[in-house]
Amino acid sequence: MDETSSPASDPISPPAANESSKAGGDAVIVNNDAPEYSTRMESDGIGEGVSTGWRAMFVNGHPAVLNYRYLTTLSYLLSAISVCGMIFMRVREEGIYADEYLWMRYQTLLTPAPYTNYIWIPLFGLQGLFLYGSLLPFKNSPLVGYAALSSPQENATERTKSYINCPIIHYPGLCAMSIFMIYSYDRAYMLFATVFALLATVICSKIVIVQLQVLAEADNTPASDEEAGERDMSAVVRGSTSNPLSIAFFQEYISLRLPFELFWGYSVCLVFLYLNTWLHALGLNPKALVVTANMSIFSLLVIAAYILWGLKQGNGRHLYGLVVSMVWYLVGVAVELQAPTQPIYNEFSDGQILRTQFFAGLASTILSSLLMTRIIKSVIKRNVFNLMGACQGKDAAGAVEDDITTGYVHA
Repeated sequence: MDETSSPASDPISPPAANESSKAGGDAVIVNNDAPEYSTRMESDGIGEGVSTGWRAMFVNGHPAVLNYRYLTTLSYLLSAISVCGMIFMRVREEGIYADEYLWMRYQTLLTPAPYTNYIWIPLFGLQGLFLYGSLLPFKNSPLVGYAALSSPQENATERTKSYINCPIIHYPGLCAMSIFMIYSYDRAYMLFATVFALLATVICSKIVIVQLQVLAEADNTPASDEEAGERDMSAVVRGSTSNPLSIAFFQEYISLRLPFELFWGYSVCLVFLYLNTWLHALGLNPKALVVTANMSIFSLLVIAAYILWGLKQGNGRHLYGLVVSMVWYLVGVAVELQAPTQPIYNEFSDGQILRTQFFAGLASTILSSLLMTRIIKSVIKRNVFNLMGACQGKDAAGAVEDDITTGYVHA
């Protein structure tokens, strides 16, 4: 290969020892709004036409990246310790989570069973996997976005826009909102809890949307990581370059995407919970509270169904984690209303309680059915496409063999 076909050297990352033997391609921009990651297609040195993945530039040694990694790690530890301490360790004895009287006082028809709080354990466990993946296995992945911190921009406006459209930039804010909303709810500041839960939902949705934009751009980049060998694959977006049933794909999905899908769905539920609790604390009429609770359940059903079936993600990609967390919450509401506490019995009639319980159970059943149907449909659709592609490949190979045989006979 001549020197003109080799990729341009990256001014930030150190040149690899065998860089002169790699085949390069054109630069790729994640999307029109997302930061420029200086991504490039690389080969494994076997041949010019063999690409190994949709890759981002390497930014491990950049000071901004190192400082922000310290910040994200500290934010995670603070949020995990604070939230789990208030919910499970009950460090505030005068708080709602520790005082049973206060917990019953602020209970509504939309309050789930206490066991639903255990979702915070997988939420923080998956966020820990996200931090681990952003430090080691997927440290250069555009789904993390550290490259935006070291990407040179012409002016401050472009730099700010680049930061806003970077997933990892928003993570400390998400941790802060988690602490604020749980602390506000524990202190019975329901309006502040609602606002902070709404902000957490907005931040988490931004992270998920940017990741979907990155994956959409990767879908349009022909690449395969099958011949990667022993090379560093931390910058490859496996959501498009790998088999969805492969271990590599599941590692990327569970580490980088599932944490925010689950959190997004549960934070939406908490917005409606805190809103209903705030209205209850204001002394709203019981009939109005029943209507508000049932409208909240209906809203959760519509939001989850639209995201699962109405929102086009491309390449058979859907936000399953968001629906799972909503189903978990709605099941908790239905279970709690099977044997409600005395304040609920005193304030609402048996018919109102039973109707709300039935509606919550029905909504969770519908969402569970829609989720399973979507998963089965996606698996069948992908397998059919793979089978058709394999058949077309065999037909093309047979046609080439026939042409060679015909040519040989004619000769």
